[in-house]
Amino acid sequence: MKKVIAIMALCVMGFVPFASARTVGVVYGDALVIGDIEAPVASIGTSGALSVASLSATGALSMAGVTNTGAVSETPNTASYSSIGISTSITPTGKAFIVLNASGTLTSTATPFISTTSAVSGQVLTLMGGANAVTLQDNGTLSGSLLELGSTTRALGAGDIIRLRYYDGKWWEESFANN
Repeated sequence: MKKVIAIMALCVMGFVPFASARTVGVVYGDALVIGDIEAPVASIGTSGALSVASLSATGALSMAGVTNTGAVSETPNTASYSSIGISTSITPTGKAFIVLNASGTLTSTATPFISTTSAVSGQVLTLMGGANAVTLQDNGTLSGSLLELGSTTRALGAGDIIRLRYYDGKWWEESFANN
């Protein structure tokens, strides 16, 4: 009985509490607030806009129409290449930023260059060259590389950056900076 009275009192004051097995929140004014009203974990306004204080995903995350108002950072994952490993594919393993460190200047012969096993359509991957240049080959130059580059090859030297997007079974170049 006390719970019903408390809920009725909250409703009169403009709060509409709800709970389910997966979510707990309160309607406050025109917004659904999840967590503390003073410091919500997330809120949904009348326009349907979702505001999230912090977001972490361990698997694939798909979102449309996202506006970020804070800084985005990605801890680099280093892929080390040596003359023995030039035919080894890169596996992003959840990282979107990979630094290529080669023991010497080399041209990759990996097919595919970047594994597509767990790639998701729209996934973005940024590669940065380390101290020694690593040359990537377009799918037209090296059949099976699954790279669609703006040139037949791209040499990634120290600080050079290429941004790729996965779509339709291939990694497509979005941008390249020869730094």
